[in-house]
Amino acid sequence: MIRASVPCFMKRSQSYKFNSFFALRFPIIQVMAKQLQFIFIAGCPHSGTSILHRLFSLHKDTLGIPGESGLFLNNPSNERIQTTLSSWRTQAIDEGKRYIVEKTPWHGLKTGQISAILPGARFLFIIRNPIDTYGSLKQRGATTRIKDSRESRIEVISKFFKAAAETKAPLVTLEDLTNNPTDELLRCLNAVNILTTKPDAEAILAAQSQSALGAKDSSMQRTEPSDRTDGASHRELRAWQIRQPIFNNTRNRNNVEPAEVEQITAVLHPLVSQLSHQLNLAAWGHDFPFLLN
Repeated sequence: MIRASVPCFMKRSQSYKFNSFFALRFPIIQVMAKQLQFIFIAGCPHSGTSILHRLFSLHKDTLGIPGESGLFLNNPSNERIQTTLSSWRTQAIDEGKRYIVEKTPWHGLKTGQISAILPGARFLFIIRNPIDTYGSLKQRGATTRIKDSRESRIEVISKFFKAAAETKAPLVTLEDLTNNPTDELLRCLNAVNILTTKPDAEAILAAQSQSALGAKDSSMQRTEPSDRTDGASHRELRAWQIRQPIFNNTRNRNNVEPAEVEQITAVLHPLVSQLSHQLNLAAWGHDFPFLLN
């Protein structure tokens, strides 16, 4: 696979450390910056965005932006957006990467704004059975963007399903990624123009498995952190999850009451039906029987 290369005099190991100052003065760097592809992984919180981003970040040609930048949230200034994008481009070129992969779940509701600033940006949505997502959100409790109420949780899930349907971006379900990781990862990478072979996808999954095996020997990773405390604990949970084997935790649906299930399926039915035209959602048939017809 062809990789973008950086002139030897621009590498960090040389005396001329590459930065935006040099980028403005070398036409080849300007061209390379324009050729970089931005990819945004989005989806409702607690739907699998973290593990999908982790897998994309393990691709040899991608720069995975750590954590959640939230760059396009809370009405940022244009200066802040451009400065941040410039720093990402600088790092990607410096490291010889061709793709910049960012994951902030809530960016899924900002695709129009992002596309206006980055016309060539690509989006990838990951969705999960809404009952499992709801159970996980309920276990988490209130956040800055989601109230600890039935209505708020269902509303948020609905917004993301609607955004996924309207954006018509490539989709993957956490269930399919869990059950068929090689083929689904390969499909996702190629869907956003990261041309990848099956051996490449297998190598990424092997690296993730090795990371998970290493985590078993770490005292930090032996017990799953709490998902219902402060932001620091939540970040610790995310760090824990991406170092586990790919899995779909369905245990939190045990906390979902029958009346909540009934309301979730009633509200989400039209959106699930719409998304089923883009993706095979038969795995959700137990909760949405019409998908089995």
